[in-house]
Amino acid sequence: MTTPTPTASRSSWWNIVVPRSVQEAFGVRSIRWFLSGVGTDSFADALWLVTLGWVAGTNASPFVYGVIMTLGTLPALGLFLFGGIASDRFGAGKVLIATSLARLLIATGWLAFAVQPAPSQTATLLVVTVIGVLADATMGYHDPARESYITVLSGSQRLVAAANDAERLVVRVGQTAGSVTAGFLLGAADDQRWVTAACWAGGCLATFGIFTRVRRLAPEPPPMQAESRPSLREGLAVLKGEHTLIRTYPLQSVASMAGGGAITVGGVLLVQRNGWPASTYGFAMAGYLGGLFVGARLGVWIRERGTRAPIAVAVLGSAVAACLQIVAALVPFAWVFVVCCAMSGVSTGPMGPLLTGYAKLRAKIRQETGGDVVAGRLLAPLYFGLNLEPAGYLVVAGSAAIASPSAGIVLLAVLTLLLVVRALASPHVRAAQLPAA
Repeated sequence: MTTPTPTASRSSWWNIVVPRSVQEAFGVRSIRWFLSGVGTDSFADALWLVTLGWVAGTNASPFVYGVIMTLGTLPALGLFLFGGIASDRFGAGKVLIATSLARLLIATGWLAFAVQPAPSQTATLLVVTVIGVLADATMGYHDPARESYITVLSGSQRLVAAANDAERLVVRVGQTAGSVTAGFLLGAADDQRWVTAACWAGGCLATFGIFTRVRRLAPEPPPMQAESRPSLREGLAVLKGEHTLIRTYPLQSVASMAGGGAITVGGVLLVQRNGWPASTYGFAMAGYLGGLFVGARLGVWIRERGTRAPIAVAVLGSAVAACLQIVAALVPFAWVFVVCCAMSGVSTGPMGPLLTGYAKLRAKIRQETGGDVVAGRLLAPLYFGLNLEPAGYLVVAGSAAIASPSAGIVLLAVLTLLLVVRALASPHVRAAQLPAA
């Protein structure tokens, strides 16, 4: 029997920690810089979301809190489809730089407010709502551009899948780091909001600088001519022909609503109702986002192995997450809630590398076979659905105002399970494949 050499052993462990597909993506200079920008972008987003939730939750009633969280994450819904068209028409890189600059200016505005002496609760809620609305409005153009940029930077279908794997993992790392940093700073700084505001502005500044560098490294094709510019109707027609995406997009949307409702809003309300320490909310958020990272790594492993029916596996994971959310809502123990949030993240995590990865792969295939750039239009409906998460906030906050937040969490989880059944009933979903490593 041959004894493994130390070098081979270290190589094996390195491949476990950092998947081969991720190593391949980081080997491309422009993608490496892009992924760095995705990391700082995700860090800043998560930090702001936790700050928004905490500032609103500690200054408003449960229903007003739900309304503020909804308004702070709602404007993008009306802009995602147009953002996808803009990415295809003007170039994802150009749109990405413009939105990154806008987000930097908005974060600077919040910092300017946060350094002032503590105002009244009404003024605080008004300003945080306005900042949230403006920040989310930019997401309507920012997210489709960021997601479709992968297809521009990647020269092959295999590299698209590898870059998507790397992006999903980097996003989860950034989100986890941002939420943990926000929770730590909000507690350690004794609610001195200027500290988290400065970190948010710093993250936006780094993101803007990095994405500017990426566009210089990888110039995009020239913008489409007026006579060939894409329309919203054409984009929806493209999506209509994608049978697997038609079944999985609604599931990803409702799963996002259920996760956001159960943890982002439900977490605060359950902590308050059950008298748990405030740290429970921070641990639950960190556990959920950390679980998403572990789940994303699991999804990468599933794709690399060439597992049969990877899309169906991701769909089943969302069913497991829904069941865990039901347990978290009904069992009145803080440690059970934290564990269920973390495991829900693990179960949901594979959806990024597998379902979102499949959507990007289909966009690349259509571009290669038809010669038309469709990534923005094909991915925009997905991010429209994912950003219906505020509806989950309203459902849970509304049920809390009427009876209990648990009722809203259970309702969204049951709806997720129904869409799982619908998706798995499709032979296209069960047969869909991704390229193995």
